Amino acid sequence: MFLKIVNRLFQKHISPDFPDVDTLSAKSSLIFVNSDEFLDFARPILHKTIYIGGAGLEMPKPLSPFFQGIMKKGMKGIVLVSFGTAVYTPAFSAANRKIMFKAFSAFPEYHFLMKISKGDNGTAEMAKNITNIEFVEWLPQSDLLSHPRMKGFISHGGFNSVLETARRGIPAIILPFFFDQFRNGKMIEHREIGRIISKIDFGEESLKFALKEILYNPKYKNAAERLKSLMTKKPNQPDDTFLKWTNFLLEHGNLPELISIGAKMNLISYLSLDVIATMILFLILSILFIKMVFKFIFATLFFKIKTE
Repeated sequence: MFLKIVNRLFQKHISPDFPDVDTLSAKSSLIFVNSDEFLDFARPILHKTIYIGGAGLEMPKPLSPFFQGIMKKGMKGIVLVSFGTAVYTPAFSAANRKIMFKAFSAFPEYHFLMKISKGDNGTAEMAKNITNIEFVEWLPQSDLLSHPRMKGFISHGGFNSVLETARRGIPAIILPFFFDQFRNGKMIEHREIGRIISKIDFGEESLKFALKEILYNPKYKNAAERLKSLMTKKPNQPDDTFLKWTNFLLEHGNLPELISIGAKMNLISYLSLDVIATMILFLILSILFIKMVFKFIFATLFFKIKTE
């Protein structure tokens, strides 16, 4: 169903003759994946799968005087709060925002810098009496995450944000809204560089507990620093990997050697449904045969006893 929708979109907006997306992906020579093998869950992959998570991520730039001033606040440091551009801040109910701000106020030694949507005056009004929260409509997220006084990151769990916080070595709390954000949050938890709080579990106590963990439990910062080192010092960096493989592809053309034989199989063969069906049939016939044998033995014994 999804592929049919995608095919219709490509054929409508690009060309009526645009090939089937599923066929195109099966015949593709390479698959560039916006992920990192040290961050993502370990899984079997094809030879043509190339991880380039973090490609295009710029080196941190110096902060403007305005943000430099903010980074000096907080006795123990700064916690960044940003839910990206796709999430409108009031998507959090007023009650949930109040819960969030109350939890922040329990950590006066940290200053919370929160990005809000443009024109959202209501959110700032809710926290006007809390001194350790500051609101901005825009912020240089990647540059801020690179600052030595940045101690934590509260995010919706968009993959780019997850990649940035991992490559900067900052523990995170993920509050997922939709799509892949739930998986990304579990990924952060799996690598022990942060915690995920679902909508069901969200509350003042759960948020305070998560903040206490990432800010005061050294295992999260240690794991984040190790992951940062693994991702930024591995032999093949994403930008170089992308360029090298692209040039390699330009030089050699299509790479059928990397295409899995499974791409040429129908669904029945690919999932071995014919083999599974044969095994199930053999099992059923074996059970029926054994049942008939036992039935024959019991019938023979019963007839013999009755005759005697």
